[in-house]
Amino acid sequence: MNTTTRRYAMRFFAMCLLVTGCGELDLCNDLGELADADGNGFVELTPPEGVEFDSDTSVRVLVENTLTIADLVPFVSHTDQDASLANEALFLVQFTFTIEYADGAVQTVCQTEPLGPFTVSFEGACHETADLTVELIAISPLTGMEVTRIPVGLSLEGVDYECGQTVEFRTFVDDAGEVVETLEVS
Repeated sequence: MNTTTRRYAMRFFAMCLLVTGCGELDLCNDLGELADADGNGFVELTPPEGVEFDSDTSVRVLVENTLTIADLVPFVSHTDQDASLANEALFLVQFTFTIEYADGAVQTVCQTEPLGPFTVSFEGACHETADLTVELIAISPLTGMEVTRIPVGLSLEGVDYECGQTVEFRTFVDDAGEVVETLEVS
């Protein structure tokens, strides 16, 4: 299968999984039905009961990826996975935010996207702590079954942000061909 055919097959299969639910994967789309009510470019998470949402003190999160299948070969070779996986599997990116509020309420936000360029943005009520997990999900193109999950090493530990700021996570390939993950607060 040539690269162009593979790219289209992957996008079709990933969209089939995400949109129609075909296959056996447990995928999430928590942000898919949300609206950007205040028009600032970030969809609003509905906070748990008892937690107040104020757009002036919300925490905005932007996740941007430009990695493609071709970028995975060097990345996979640095993990304990078989390097041929990058040439044989289809990939999805899944990120999960676990948010804890001052009153002890916990909210989990999970989103799955086909590997390729995407931007996801949302905002939530001011919280006490948050944790982030990002994984690449390898899928067999023949069976549609999950082959493995590869954790991506982003962490919120040591990130100093305040309510009202934006936390930006970006994953891309630099000029040297290395996968780069950045985390910025603005």
